[in-house]
Parts: sequence; C-alpha cells; structure tokens
Amino acid sequence: MDKSANTTPRRNKSSLPRVDGRMVPDCIRIAPKPHTGKCLSKVHRQYMHYTNLDAVCGILESGFLLLSNNDDVNDKGEARICGASEKYWMACFSTGTDERVALWALYGKCRLDAMRLQIGGGYLQQWVRNAARRSNGKPGQIHDLYWIPDDPGGRPDFSAKEPVSANLYTIELVDVMYFSPGRTKERRIVWVNDNKYMFYGDVQKPDIGCFVKNVGWQYEKESRIVVRFKEAGSHHSENGRYGLNLFPDEAENNDDVDILKGPWWNSDSDRKLKLLGNKQKLMMKFPKLKQRIENAGVSKDAESIHTGRINFNLCFTRDCPYYRAKDCPKNGAGK
Repeated sequence: MDKSANTTPRRNKSSLPRVDGRMVPDCIRIAPKPHTGKCLSKVHRQYMHYTNLDAVCGILESGFLLLSNNDDVNDKGEARICGASEKYWMACFSTGTDERVALWALYGKCRLDAMRLQIGGGYLQQWVRNAARRSNGKPGQIHDLYWIPDDPGGRPDFSAKEPVSANLYTIELVDVMYFSPGRTKERRIVWVNDNKYMFYGDVQKPDIGCFVKNVGWQYEKESRIVVRFKEAGSHHSENGRYGLNLFPDEAENNDDVDILKGPWWNSDSDRKLKLLGNKQKLMMKFPKLKQRIENAGVSKDAESIHTGRINFNLCFTRDCPYYRAKDCPKNGAGK
C-alpha cells in the first residue's frame, strides 16, 4: 500500500512580500520617478486633514498648507530617529473616507469648530509630482515652497513670504510604514495600508525615520508630504514655518476639495463657516466647496456621523470646573 496516499499534504506557507532596506515599498511613494504595474493601485482617492475651522480658513484663503518639522510630531520616538530637525518638514494626512474618532480628538482637539479638510487624491498626487519634477529659475514659474515668517503676534505673515529655491530640497508623498518592535533589528514585520511586509534592514535609521512609526500609531493610516533639505541648516533662523503653495492662484482645478464638520459643531461655528462662504473671490477657486458651505446649515452630508454621540472625559485635572461634568461645552452641550 502506498503510504503517501494517507499522508496529509503540507501547506506551503506563503511568504510575506519582501522589502529590502528601501525607505518604503516603491508602490506607496509619489516621487519624480514614474510608477509602473500594480503600484498604481496603491495611490489613495482622498487625503484627510483633521484640524479646525480657523486652520481650514487659513489654508483656503492663503492657498498654503503650513509644514511642521520633526520636533513637532506626536511620536517622540520618531523624532529621535529622524535626527536633525531642520532637515525634515512635513504635512500629515489620514487616508480613507471613514471618520476616525481618535483623530477628531487628537487634531480637532475636541473643539466646537473641529473640521476635516478633504483633498482629492488626484489633485494632491499631481501637485507633488509637479513639485518634485519642477526645475528652478524659469521666468514666471510657480514656486512650491515658501518660508513664511511670523508676525509680531506669532501668526503667519503671508505678505512677507519668501520663495525657497528648488535646488535646496526634495519633496515626495509617502505612506507611513508601521513596524512591530518584535523580531530582530534587521528583520521586522511592517504594515502599510493594512498590507503586511517583511522588512529587511534597520527601520530606525535617520534616512527613513520620517516615514516609519511604531505599530501603535497604525490607526492613523497616515500619508505625508515630506520636504527633505539637502543640507542641514538650510532653514531660516527667524521664527516662522515653511508652507506649501498647495492652491496657487494659477491652478486650473481646485474643485476636488471638501469639508466635514466635527462631532462638537454648534451654531456659532456655522456662522463662522458662512462668513467663509461669503468671500466670493475665494469661493470662485473652490466651486464645489462653495455649494457645500451654502448648504452647511441644512445638509447632513457635511456633518460628522458622530455628532452628539461622543462623550469624552475631556478634562484632565480636577481644577477644571467641567471635570467629569456632562454639560462640558466641549462635548457639544447647548447645541
């Protein structure tokens, strides 16, 4: 009798896709080199920026998205890996249209005017491609990066902005890679967009530090525009920040921009939003957004699905008069 007939066949273990010491898998990067094959399926349809109404108004009115350097990131372990803070500046987004309650709390900061700015993937990806490829010094050329100093009150002074030479930096759009602290330093499991990889190489090196976070941050599903200066010390010394000229006046199509009102939104915030919609020159640049703002008071499409459903203990000290109180105004009382 053939013994092999009763032998249970072994299952071939499917090995994880291998990533060999690169910054991140090529298919999740938007950079000067064109992508090929299935990498094209990895780009995102929407990018979400959780913030507040004042910040959204500032972005749309100025056309600039302000960057943070790695001293300002919320993961201090990541900041230590990145190294020289003056070399790396970034703008952060969450991918996917599903709302993330933790991001409302972290970046909307439980404010009554918390808001999510939505930018179409096609627009943002094309903007980054153009910025990454743009040559420097042509007459009438759109500049992509500016230094924006602070005014005496500490607010960005866009009237004093200074263009930055494209020769000084590189720019790319990258999905953050989340690593597990297990295994060895040179071989770790990483996740990108819920896809699992085996990474061979040290993920905690300065040259990839701004693209990698501990798996505990995976819920953010983060993508970043990263500006990397070629020389440390290229940044300006005075107070201010770098800003991306994300919605220049010369742009032909800004119609892939939308907003979502946060879970604690109230009538005062609606009135502030209406003031933005009354700025005709601005709304001509964003016709889809204009219609959204006009209907913001009555349309449920512009509201968070979590409105009135979140009950955080928002106060972290007993000295706060609203400590553990159900009528805390930040929980949306009085709507």
